[in-house]
Formats: sequence, C-alpha cells, structure tokens
Amino acid sequence: MKRATILKSRITELRGELERATAERTEALKAVAARPTDETLHERLAKAVEGVSRVSATIDGLTEALESAEQHDRRDAIAEQRADMLAARDRAVEQAQKRVVVAGKIEKAVEALAGGLVEFDSLTRVARRELTLATAGVLEEDHSNGHDNRLLRLNGVIEMLRRDLGAQFAKALKAAGVGVVGIDLIGPGYVEYPPTTADMHAHHPRVSLREATQAAADAFSCQLDNWLTDVGVIVEGDSK
Repeated sequence: MKRATILKSRITELRGELERATAERTEALKAVAARPTDETLHERLAKAVEGVSRVSATIDGLTEALESAEQHDRRDAIAEQRADMLAARDRAVEQAQKRVVVAGKIEKAVEALAGGLVEFDSLTRVARRELTLATAGVLEEDHSNGHDNRLLRLNGVIEMLRRDLGAQFAKALKAAGVGVVGIDLIGPGYVEYPPTTADMHAHHPRVSLREATQAAADAFSCQLDNWLTDVGVIVEGDSK
C-alpha cells in the first residue's frame, strides 16, 4: 500500500478521535463550571485538555509527513513506469520528426495553390479587360449617372465573374480543415479567412470550386450576351 494512503487513513481516524476528545473537554469544562470544588472533575478536565493536545499534535505531525510520503510515492510510481514512459517519449519524438516529410508535401501543395491563384487572377484580369473592349463606345465616358440602367446591368455582368466563388472557396478551406486541423491559424498576426463565411452561405449548396467557376463563366457569358443584344451589338440571327 502507498505511504500516502496509509497516512491519510490514519489522519482520518485521528480526526475522529479529536472530535471525541474535543467533546469530552467541553463536557469536562461544563462539569467544572457547575462544581468548581470537585477535584475529580478538575482531573477529568486536565486529562481531556491533554487528550485534545496530544491528538492534535499527532495529526499535525502526520500531515507534515504526508507531503514527504506523497513525494516518495510519486518517485515509486515513476520508477515502476519509467521504461514505458521513455518508450512513449521515443515514439512521440519519432512522430514529431515524421511531420517534416509531410510538411514538405504541404509546402508543395501551397506553392501549387499560389500558382493556381495567380493564374486564375491573371485570367480574371484579362476577361475584365476584354469586357471593356466588348462594351466600348456603348456608354458615354461619364458613367456617373447611377440611374443609367445599362450601366447597372453591366456592373451585374462584371459581378458574375466572382459569382459565389468566395463562398465556395471558403467552404472548401473549411471542409479541408484549414486553420483547424494540422496547423492552427487562430490568433493575431496570422493569415486568416473569415471562418463564418461558409456558415453565412449555408443556404447555398456546396459545390466544387471547378463547378462554381464553370457556373460563374456560364452566367457571365449569358448576361454579357443579353446585355450586348439589348444595346444592339449582337443582332438576333447573327452568329456570335
């Protein structure tokens, strides 16, 4: 049995004795107060006071020894488990080292993502530039008139280029566990994306980024053709 367990059990027993000794001292005091000339009662009181002091001192001593006993028990427990603990330590270090290889894979994936985003951005800028050429001369140079329906509709065409892409990209990141699993990105100073974005768009079904981009391209083409038809650039029956 552990040293600390034995001492705690004994301390518990002594606390019960202390309660009884304290009760006896109280009764002895009452008896002396009632019959102060009775020497027998004085002797009883003296023994009761001595009993309380003795038990209390023993409890204090055992309580002081308890800390040392607990330290001995901890050392014993470590000694019994040392081999298993050291083996677990080696396994933990091994797993930490294995992450280095995986980190290299992640780094390559991030580089590929960066390249894809740059290419995606370049294509978007080219599309916007070509859109400017496709609509040149239809509107006056001064586009400050916010009530120009053609201008508002053209802005809607431009908006189609990024239609739902942000929400789907955030959903993809969240589904992959970015910022939650693997490497924690929570905290100031880190690159973050709004973690609530996907939740805000929960009413939209999740699709792949490829599907979302295809839908954006289709909507962009359709709305642009409708706009060009309305302003007379595309004539019904002409091939586009």
